[in-house]
Amino acid sequence: SEGVKAAFGEQREHLSRCDRQRAEIHRVEGEFRRRLCEENFAADRAHEEGAMAQDAAELCAALAGITEGAFASQISEIAKKQAQFEPLFLEFLGEHLALEADLARRTADSAERCAATVLERKSRAEMLSIMDMSARGAIDPAEQRRLEKMAASADVACEG
Repeated sequence: SEGVKAAFGEQREHLSRCDRQRAEIHRVEGEFRRRLCEENFAADRAHEEGAMAQDAAELCAALAGITEGAFASQISEIAKKQAQFEPLFLEFLGEHLALEADLARRTADSAERCAATVLERKSRAEMLSIMDMSARGAIDPAEQRRLEKMAASADVACEG
């Protein structure tokens, strides 16, 4: 009976070791399965991201073709509008410059007339001064203001 007890003890110890080994195998197998699942998930995600990147690249290529065509069309339209606008602009500019030249000519004529009138009045005032007459009596106040205004206009025209 001692032999049987010893055999039972060895068998229990053997079964206990087997249970521990099985538990360790199950733990290692569980860990392996968990890592395998994580790796599969990462691989699937990488595959999906690669497919999305491919789709994005195809979309970009398609958009590039569309935008190039649109830009070419817009550039062509702008060139046409520029070609139409340039002669009109030159015509308007020519008309404007002609009007400005006319205005400058009229201003110069007016300034010359003012200067001649001022010189004439100045000569007249000097002549009256020479003749011992008062310049104030020869030129009435309204005429004096008008002459001063014309002289100021002539000065501004000469400066401009």
